[in-house]
Amino acid sequence: MTYNPNIPQAGDIISQIQPQLLTNLQQLNLVFGDPNPATDPNSDHFPFDDASSNARKHRKVRLPDEFF
Repeated sequence: MTYNPNIPQAGDIISQIQPQLLTNLQQLNLVFGDPNPATDPNSDHFPFDDASSNARKHRKVRLPDEFF
């Protein structure tokens, strides 16, 4: 099971891609959550299954530099 960023597409029929959607939702914790931020300084989110009140919250917000 791996996350597929190309699911869903505009023309997809939800009833036909339901298994792929489920796989993506189950992988979100691996994609966005990091249970051990000390090993990854780029970790932006608390895990979705975090037992604390921080579950699904941002650790930090990073914005790109813009040059005008």
